[in-house]
Formats: sequence, structure tokens, C-alpha cells
Amino acid sequence: MTDTAVWFDVHSLIDESVKVEKPSHGRDDPDKGHSRMPDNGWKDVVTMLALQGLVNRRGPRLMYDTQFWNWPPADAAWRDYYAAHKGLAFETLPDMGAVIERFGDDFRGLVIHDPAVEQSLYVACMLAGLEDLLPVSPEMAAKLDAEVKHDLRGRWTDEFAPLDYAIEELMPRCAPGMAYSVDRLWSGMSIDALDLAVARKAFIYRCSTVEAFREDAGRIWRIQGRLGPNCGIYGWGEPEDDYCRMASMNSNYIMCAEAPNLSFHAQVRADRAEFRQKSHPKEPFTLEDKVYVAFLTTEGDAMKIHTVFQGGAWHDPDRGKVPVNWGFQPRMLDIAPGMAEYYFSSMSEKDYFYCGCSGAGYTYPNWMPEPEEFFRETDEYMRRSDLQVMDCWIYFSRPVYETYARLSPHTKAFVMPAGPLQVKMTEAGTPVILRDGRLHYFASEKTPEDMAEAIRAAAADAVCRPVFLTVFAVPNARGNTSAQDGFAPSDYLKVTELLGGEQFKFVTLEEMAWAASEFVRQHPEWANRPMGRGATRSVGVNVAED
Repeated sequence: MTDTAVWFDVHSLIDESVKVEKPSHGRDDPDKGHSRMPDNGWKDVVTMLALQGLVNRRGPRLMYDTQFWNWPPADAAWRDYYAAHKGLAFETLPDMGAVIERFGDDFRGLVIHDPAVEQSLYVACMLAGLEDLLPVSPEMAAKLDAEVKHDLRGRWTDEFAPLDYAIEELMPRCAPGMAYSVDRLWSGMSIDALDLAVARKAFIYRCSTVEAFREDAGRIWRIQGRLGPNCGIYGWGEPEDDYCRMASMNSNYIMCAEAPNLSFHAQVRADRAEFRQKSHPKEPFTLEDKVYVAFLTTEGDAMKIHTVFQGGAWHDPDRGKVPVNWGFQPRMLDIAPGMAEYYFSSMSEKDYFYCGCSGAGYTYPNWMPEPEEFFRETDEYMRRSDLQVMDCWIYFSRPVYETYARLSPHTKAFVMPAGPLQVKMTEAGTPVILRDGRLHYFASEKTPEDMAEAIRAAAADAVCRPVFLTVFAVPNARGNTSAQDGFAPSDYLKVTELLGGEQFKFVTLEEMAWAASEFVRQHPEWANRPMGRGATRSVGVNVAED
């Protein structure tokens, strides 16, 4: 039987005429990390996201067109896919009122937030998830024929008191294993996946991660210390380095979830029980004296990039003509199983999924006091999602990847954004392939010609053959001007044509992992030894670039 879901253009609630400046995240921020974004309609969007979380607890019933900046057609593309392959039908409703009226039986009353205290909005969202309520503004409450269960107006006079209340009174009632961080980003407020937070009764907060703002930092420690270890911190915060370090120091991990409609995707079931990649080699490898090149897409830790079809690059007409390694979040198997099924079903034999970054969640492993549970859990996700290679991020020293290799035997290689170019070997026999700094986060505004030249330069500086080059770049559809630029399979195809196959061999990371291990087995003198002459400078722990 065909199920009918509601489709609504939630982006229509945003008033594009309201001017919104980009925030500051430095220590000189006059608002100390709590700069208010003008209400261009985003608070009404929060109301609709909370409603979506409540409604989708009972199945995939409410989906939004968010026009998400990373690839605006993405939501409509998922709607069409689910209609064609999952038996879902969609009814379009014209406005916010119609959607609330349709799902009036899915909430038991209202909670009114205080427009003068932003943190009260997130308290309202937690109460919504815990008590099946709709968080609304005073203006919206006046329009609805529903009982007001909580009125938060005038209850607090600053941004910290409601959070202190939530930590003491609401956190014990929230579900374990997930929290949601709201912050003001260059693209707006990081509210895109609040629907999932409400659906799962997660703790929701806004705190600045800039260490100079100690009132916020102290509260983050209280929140994450009580929720951890091994708690997924969804949403986002800036600056990234401080945000990730605070999570890591509490042995938690980040789920970059600027990802719309997750509560809907979570309810679309997969028709398969096992997930297996199509790109495993069908013939034995042969080690060649060439420059091995693997193209890697970034953002693999983020559900965001999966909800937007890799910035639209997954729909590139040249996908499947050249090996491309796509970052993959293995927790997708549980968060959005129907989405995971789509990717495994539509991949070609030249698409390869690798785990990014640092495991089943974004962490700085060096900063984790108790990483073992996370490492073991990552290994199980590697097994379930048939991943063999892991992209590891900047804070990642030898003792850490030695432990990781021991506790995650399904990981056959680690790839690091580090220099100088070399292959390290762990005691477990797992290679750690370090990147030439010129090829890390290859500038999105550059061209395939620039990338080919950079690869040639890195190859020219190599002092042995074979040598192993990983090229790390942002994925983006050609002509997609709403995102941050990047590279599509057509661009990589152009790079391979410019370089040719006489000197270069373009491979999946699984092939590179085998080749690197075999090379070091045959030539142990090259283990843990720089393979390039290129000058480097340190930009972080174990990271270097030209």
C-alpha cells in the first residue's frame, strides 16, 4: 500500500530581505559568542523542525524543501527517489498553518519561548521532545487553538540561567547518546537537524566554544562530561578546532549535522540487511613502479554531505569513469538506512567508500582520554558498512594509531593529512599513508589543470617508486554556485587525461592500501621514512603543508 507523506517548502518562511551579517568567532567578538541573528523567519523554521521531529516518530510522514545551501535541489531529489523506489506518495501543503493543522494530533499542547532570551527557544525544543509539545512564539500561540503547557516569557533575564535550568532539570530526562549544539554560522543558525534532536529527545544547547568565554566553556564541560563518554554531539559550533577539541576531551564525537530532514530519512527502511561495496578488485593486485594517485572527497564525517548527494557531485555524468574515493559516515546505516541503501545501490565499480574522518564520528583522537570504546565501536561500523580505509584528522599521533590499529582490525589502512610524504607501519601491520601538503584540501577555486600540476610536482619530489599520493578536495557539482566550489568526477577525469597512465596509476584507497603494504613488505627500509624532498612546514600535530 502506498503511504502518503506531506511535503512543505519550509524555506518559504525565510524573509530574504532581512539583512544578516556574518558572525565573528574570534576572541574579539563583542557578543562573546552569543551574537543574535536577526529573526528572518528562522525561529518559525525551528517550530516546524520540532513539529517534524514529533510527526516522524511514527514514520516518514513530513518532509521539507529546505533549499539547503550545499546543493538546493537535494530535498526534491530525495523526495522523487523515495516516491519511485520506496512507495511513498507526497501531498504538498501550502503554508505553515496548514501543516500544523494537519498534524494537530501529534502534539499535546504548546510551549511558548521568550523572544528576548534565545536560549529559552532551545529549552522549549527540549520540552517539546520530552512532552510532545510544539515550541512557538507568542504571536504563533495566539493563532493556535491549543493549550499552553509552558510559558517561558519573563522566566529568565540572561542566556545562562535557562541553560543552567536545562542542565539540572531536563538533562536527566533526555535520552542518552546524543546532544545537539546550536551556533551561529556563516550560513545561518545550525538548526538544520533539530528535527532529529526533538525526535530522539536529545539535550539541546547553545554555548560558544571559544575558550576565552569561560562562562560558556564551563557549561560545555558540564554538559559533555555528564553526557559522555561516547556521546554524539550533533549540530555544529565555531571555531571548529575548539568545538572538536572540547568534545574529544570528554571522549565524545561530533556528528556534523547541518543535514535537513534527518528524522524523515531515519524512518525510511532499507530493503537489504548487508552492505557491500562494488569496487573490490576482482583480480589479484600487481605492484607497479608508478605514482599511485587516489582522489578523495572531503566532509565524509558529515551527514550533511550525504543528504546533498555529495554537493550534487554524485549526479555527475562522468561518475564511474575514474576511481573516486568518497568519504562515508558509517553511522548512516542506523541514522538513515534508506539513504545508505541508495548509495550502495547506485555506486559504480569505480566508486569507493572510505570512513571519514577519524572513525564513526569526527574526533581528535589524541585529545580523547578514553578512546577505546569509540575505537571498538568504529571497528564494528567498519565491518557492517564494508569499509577498509579510514581518513584520520589532525591530532593523531603514533601511540593513538597503534591503539586504533589494534582495536579496529577491519581498518586496513589509515590516511592522514600530514607531511612529509611517507608510509608508516603499525605493529599490527596497518599502513598509515601520509599526504603531501600540497594535495591536502586542494583549493576549491582551482582547476583540474592546477590539480594535475600539483600532482606532477609532488611526484617529481618523490625519491622512490612506487609512491602514494592522496588528493583531498571538496566535492561539488559542476556549476553549483550556491556552495563553496569544489571538484566533481568530470574534473578528476580531466586530471587523469592530463597526467596519462604511463607514470601514474589512479586507484581506490583499498588498492592503495594493499600497494603501500606490499611495497613496505618488499622494501622494509622505506617504512617510516620520508619519500619526498618537498619542503614542508607544520600547521598542526602531524600535519604539514608547503
